[in-house]
Amino acid sequence: TNVLNDGSQAPLFNARSLSLSFNLKKLLQKEFAVKSIAVKDAEVNLWKDENGLRNFEFKKRDTLASSKSSLSFEIGKISIQNTLFTFQNKQNGQKIELVLKENTVKLKQYADGVEAGLTGDVLVKGLLFKKEKGAFLANSEEKLNLGATICFPRKEIFIHSPSMVEIGKQKFDVSAFVELNDNKQLLLNIETRNISYAQGLSLLNPGIQRALTTIKVSRPVNAKILLLAKIGIKQEPIIIVDVSGKNNDITIGHSKIPYSDISFNGRIISLDRSRTKGNSEEATVTFKPLKGKIYGLPFTGSVVIHNLVHPDIKIKADLFIDAKS
Repeated sequence: TNVLNDGSQAPLFNARSLSLSFNLKKLLQKEFAVKSIAVKDAEVNLWKDENGLRNFEFKKRDTLASSKSSLSFEIGKISIQNTLFTFQNKQNGQKIELVLKENTVKLKQYADGVEAGLTGDVLVKGLLFKKEKGAFLANSEEKLNLGATICFPRKEIFIHSPSMVEIGKQKFDVSAFVELNDNKQLLLNIETRNISYAQGLSLLNPGIQRALTTIKVSRPVNAKILLLAKIGIKQEPIIIVDVSGKNNDITIGHSKIPYSDISFNGRIISLDRSRTKGNSEEATVTFKPLKGKIYGLPFTGSVVIHNLVHPDIKIKADLFIDAKS
């Protein structure tokens, strides 16, 4: 077991099994160059307590900095099995929790950063940015195939194309930008095609899900989700969702009105009036253009839903009636 801990909280790192692979040639020359690492049955706990103290900041020691170490890292591969990763901000009630079940990380190192490829299976227990609004992707099984570039001087992480996440046999193209400098924010973009309406809702937080479950859509849709979240600040993320579908049967709430052969383009925007943070109470859902049939009669129109906490719906439509029939 390897434990890094100050004794007051859960350990920063705790592993039942940790294996290192050395460069044999350099090892014979008394140089310890680590080539690969294998971690099994481990926990990584990053936390910020109620007073702002973080367990992942270390003070530099001049004696260590001035002395030349014979241990170097030329890591090309990291294997991870059954490892729990947790980040918890107790000041703001935020928590990110996931389990790396069977994963491989391949690395290519540069002077100012590293390129990384991550593949394998992950259980996402939840991405919680605001406690009262609920977590994103709660208890979802995912397959990952991600490519990333990490820049150490700027403290930035790029998840770039082609990167893919598979959830319940549905594939999603993903890209992301993470700033860990003074700005501290996450920008996440997700795109997918032919996803069921219900599964698409499952990607959003419970507050938005509850509002949109009143709408039932019969056929798969195409969706694009943009999420912007501040890291370390207690506020809702900004969410912009574009969705489109064709030839759908749709019901709204408890209404018995039959909408059929519906084609639509829709946009969900969860954003407050200052345009700086998300707010589902000021969010809007717009379906425009919207066309199809009602009671078998052709129509075109638009639907606007305001306030996803206590929603009101406005419908405007032109209905075409053949007087002869």
